[in-house]
Amino acid sequence: MNKTNSLVFTNVLTFNIAIVFFLIAPGLQASAQTDTSYYKRNKLYYMAEFGFGISSKDFGGLLGLTFLFNKNLVGLRENAVVEFRLDNNSESVAGTDLVFGRKFSAGSFNNFSLATGISYVHIKQRDENHYNKSTYQYDMIKTNTVGLPIELKYWNNALWRYLGGSVTLGTNFNPKQSYVNLTLGLMIGNTRESRSHTR
Repeated sequence: MNKTNSLVFTNVLTFNIAIVFFLIAPGLQASAQTDTSYYKRNKLYYMAEFGFGISSKDFGGLLGLTFLFNKNLVGLRENAVVEFRLDNNSESVAGTDLVFGRKFSAGSFNNFSLATGISYVHIKQRDENHYNKSTYQYDMIKTNTVGLPIELKYWNNALWRYLGGSVTLGTNFNPKQSYVNLTLGLMIGNTRESRSHTR
């Protein structure tokens, strides 16, 4: 995906994040009390997550660890967007994020969260001025910067208290190369109370 298309993709999906959240927020607030039987007050819930999907480059990936306490969220994330090429000249951007946010619920098992924080961004780009004809490879330029991650996540844990499926739409604003990542993921951990506990 070229730089112009990447910028358009980033702007469109970032705008969608804001629109979707403001559309669903009233309904989430109204139903916020419906999940109290599956989440105890003053109890810590935690989950590890891994996911794969598409991005403003080509492919995207996500590794994460999330802690929930009274609907407040703290998360550690490692996410990356990678350009698809058949050689070894793929560009990539990766972010190590620390995010803080809020969990919302729509029913007992449908959960949403919105989070933001700070990110340490690693960028790998081709040096178009240095190409090795014998190896068919460009020199790669590696740089680092600081970014602003924004994450909108949906997850459902109806099947089992220790397992859930997720959809994550995230963007990272930084001075060098902003990006968007859309992933499908699997969450494993103590995501809620058991059904027997609520009876």
